[in-house]
Amino acid sequence: MQCKILLEQIGDKMKTDFDKVNEWLIQLFHDFMILEEQFLKDRETPDVTVKELQILTLIHALGSCRATDIAKDQKLALSTITITLNRLEKKVHSSDPFQGRPPCHFCGA
Repeated sequence: MQCKILLEQIGDKMKTDFDKVNEWLIQLFHDFMILEEQFLKDRETPDVTVKELQILTLIHALGSCRATDIAKDQKLALSTITITLNRLEKKVHSSDPFQGRPPCHFCGA
């Protein structure tokens, strides 16, 4: 009987420690999200969302990749990634002075 009580007390202590670590990790994640949002607001292009920034960072890290690769890495549905990539593409084309055409380079003779 005493052993059972001791095991219950140990279990309660472990749960309490787990809860503390979990709360700390949640707060840390929240703080990082706030920092990312602040960084984006301070940039010249404040219309980029945190999720879009994360996807752009992942594309940069992976190099050439497919939408399925991004969805797998982010553990999101392919449709979610496709929607985000389409929004990013529209933002790029709307801010492109060449409207998707390659810039012309003139050579002086």
